[in-house]
Amino acid sequence: MRFTTFLPSRLLRLLALLTGLGVPLGVMAAVPVAMVERVLSLDQRLSALERAVAPAQTADFTIFIGSQHNELRLRRITVRIDQLAPVAYEYAAAEWQALAAGGLHPAWNGALSAGTHRLQVELYARVLEPTRNDAQIVHRIDQRFETRPGSSGDSLELSLARRGFGRSQILQQRWTDAGPETPTAITAGPPWLRAGQFWRQARRPYHAARLLRHALERAPGAAWAAQANAIAAASVRELADPTQRMADDQAAVEALDVALQALGRGNPVPLQSLAGIEADSEAAWMRRDHANLALGYHLLRQGDGKGARNWLSRVRSPGPYGNPGLLGFGWSFLQTGAHAAATPGGNAGLPADQPADQPAFVTAAHAPGQRRDEDRREALKRALVPWIELIGRDPLDPAAQEGALALAWALHELDTGTQAYTYYERAAGQLERAQNLLDQAAAQVRSGVLADLVAAGQNDTASGWRPWLADLPYDDDKAYLGHLLREPQFVLALDRYRSPRLLHDQLLDCRQRLQALAVATPHDMSAGGGAGGAPTAGIAQALQSLGASEQAARNELDRVALNLLQDWRLRTQRYLGEARLALARHFDHGLEPEVEIRREPEPEPAS
Repeated sequence: MRFTTFLPSRLLRLLALLTGLGVPLGVMAAVPVAMVERVLSLDQRLSALERAVAPAQTADFTIFIGSQHNELRLRRITVRIDQLAPVAYEYAAAEWQALAAGGLHPAWNGALSAGTHRLQVELYARVLEPTRNDAQIVHRIDQRFETRPGSSGDSLELSLARRGFGRSQILQQRWTDAGPETPTAITAGPPWLRAGQFWRQARRPYHAARLLRHALERAPGAAWAAQANAIAAASVRELADPTQRMADDQAAVEALDVALQALGRGNPVPLQSLAGIEADSEAAWMRRDHANLALGYHLLRQGDGKGARNWLSRVRSPGPYGNPGLLGFGWSFLQTGAHAAATPGGNAGLPADQPADQPAFVTAAHAPGQRRDEDRREALKRALVPWIELIGRDPLDPAAQEGALALAWALHELDTGTQAYTYYERAAGQLERAQNLLDQAAAQVRSGVLADLVAAGQNDTASGWRPWLADLPYDDDKAYLGHLLREPQFVLALDRYRSPRLLHDQLLDCRQRLQALAVATPHDMSAGGGAGGAPTAGIAQALQSLGASEQAARNELDRVALNLLQDWRLRTQRYLGEARLALARHFDHGLEPEVEIRREPEPEPAS
């Protein structure tokens, strides 16, 4: 039995999710820039109509949430004003980073009557890498505030900050379009500009462009107008072309790519530097884990099991790279150098029929004539420890699948008999379950469940966009999403589908708002009257234009997802075949040997 050990392929598969990179450049735009501008323009016209019919004695008010505490990450908040329905929001991983970088989340926005109001806020935060002993930090605010009639840029910023002696506090700053009312410790810049930066860094470019366009409409001559226009324009381009991303993220990914290429040429130094970085974000932690994993597997191929363990022990588990890290850590005990490559990066020692991408330590594990060797038996016992950790983990993960087989194989090599048979049975059951999950996943893709999940996630106003690694619903019937999001070709297809689907949904929302306005003020909306005219025809035309782009993007998304699911099913089938073959051999070896029955020749009759 041979194992094709899982090792992440080129670039970032997982990191592609957090940064939006790892996809080829130069692809066609998901939607034309003119269409994005058209949807934003329709939204602005509707907002003008809504303001025109609003009562005169009301004020547009916004609550912004920020964080100046780099060791804490906001997890969720609840905001309530007077007796209005509370607004709850749960932050995604990318949004933690956007807040830590100085962004502001516009958590509550609406019209309030002039006068005194009651504000109630709850903020829940955790440390970046919480353990069982790290309690959740909770801050509660219950206070009064005043609003002025007719104000349009009135807002309150609440920012989580360090207090000293390991404690935190909430700083407050009241803002108007003219700037802060009173100088305080919160002086990072105008809230609307920082809110636009927050949405763009959180990979919600439509929200960024929409928010900044509305802010500029209220304060066209603001000192920050040029910077806001630049962020809005970049967000529009990003909606049209999903491969447009932030330069700093691109630089980080390119640095890792260059280091991986250098490793392939036998130069591990650049990757060693990345493997030792001080990670201050989830994306940085993933780059660090990726570098340590690649270095560990590189040394395994060179026959240096001890050196490999030095790097593999630095990979977080649980974590995105934890399973392949544990798998390689176990194999490292069986790699003694006897079957290592003769030259750096070479494949000497591998049999002719073995794939070039199969690590040399697999050959060492199957080398004949070593089963009775005491050193090898001790190495097998040590390998059991990390492989046991893989039991019960994600059945779709290739490292967990191989780990289940490797564990049973090691027990068989240790002459455990029935115990090895039991673990082979367990591995076969896990692989059969994985096959069923993949069949269910393919059915969900064909029925449109996947496309609807994407839309529901990015339209969710109560949380960050759900298809992020840190926030995926790891229910059995949705576990395949996490694996799809590790594939660069799926990430690209996903981004190219998100834009037309999002714009389509925003147009439907515009149509509902227009209908509500028509009911509230029928005399103003009749015959195309009202401020700027009712854009009914524009919405209908835009919906029709977006329909073809959305359908084409969805077909491509489904095609890519189904192809990947089919590949994984074939891999799972191969592993299942290995497990069943091992069970059959084990059963055969357990039978009592057949005894040949010999018949004595009959005596010749007497003459």
